[in-house]
Amino acid sequence: MKLFGAELHLGDAELELLDAELQLRCGELELLSAELYLRCVELELLSAELHLQCVELELLGAERHLRCVELELLGSELHLGSVELELLSAELRLGSVELELLSAELRLRCGELELLSAELHLRCVELELLSAELRLGSVELELLSAELRLRCGELELLSAELHLRCVELELLSAELHLRRIEVKLF
Repeated sequence: MKLFGAELHLGDAELELLDAELQLRCGELELLSAELYLRCVELELLSAELHLQCVELELLGAERHLRCVELELLGSELHLGSVELELLSAELRLGSVELELLSAELRLRCGELELLSAELHLRCVELELLSAELRLGSVELELLSAELRLRCGELELLSAELHLRCVELELLSAELHLRRIEVKLF
């Protein structure tokens, strides 16, 4: 019984070590979740910065387009050579198209970054779910440890009860021995 009790105490110690390890893992996962959340925030800031750059490029394209209009009006007002004005207008339109293409590419990059941000957010949610699952496992282990301690207490009570029965049997044996002595004396 003592060996069994020692094994149970050893099992309790192993369960407590496992519980401590699980709590450490939970803490590591929470730190990783916080780091991923920080990365998400950084990506959102980068996305906002790229969006601002897109707006600036669109404004630059509008400014170029306005300059094209101004140059066309100036060319018509000053009656400069129509060939030079057409070449200049074509060159500015080409620049506007290039800026529009660059703006479209940046919008595409913004969309890719938003998708990456959504994926990282999903990973954060998955890690939070895993952390909750590990905490649930820790609670289950604590319940199992409490149940084992209860069983240990029940075994100790049973051992005490058996010891009491042994004492009662010894007293009964002593009483019978006394009666035999009394019978012999009489």
